[in-house]
Amino acid sequence: MSFMKQSSPAFMASLSMFVTCTVDAPLVFDREQLDTRQAYDTRHGLFRAPVNGTYMFTATIAAQPNQGFHVKLVRNSLSDEIGYLFSDNGHSGWNERSTTIVVKLAAGDDVWLACTMPSNITGGNSGMEHDYHSHFSGFFIDAF
Repeated sequence: MSFMKQSSPAFMASLSMFVTCTVDAPLVFDREQLDTRQAYDTRHGLFRAPVNGTYMFTATIAAQPNQGFHVKLVRNSLSDEIGYLFSDNGHSGWNERSTTIVVKLAAGDDVWLACTMPSNITGGNSGMEHDYHSHFSGFFIDAF
């Protein structure tokens, strides 16, 4: 009898275009780059943990000159904030911020990004095939 090992959950998704995000609105990364277990939903912008375990998530958000954003990473509800990144208006050049978190999730837990104030977020890329302005990724580290 042969057994096929199931791949560990991992995903990366990027924004395909400029997005204006309102308060508490999910930030939907609509262009899937990788999804080993079909755990990321490009329609709603959320990752659903397929198994109990420790996960790592990274978000990178870009803004054009004189644009800003305030975005939080949440688990299961807007009130369960597990990460935050921001860039205020008023910078004269392009701005990019990243954050990385490690968190324990139960199977079925959802993780997504939501704007905490009206935000202007740059999507697309700079002309290079894999140079994504704003992206969200995560992967499984270990079971518990």
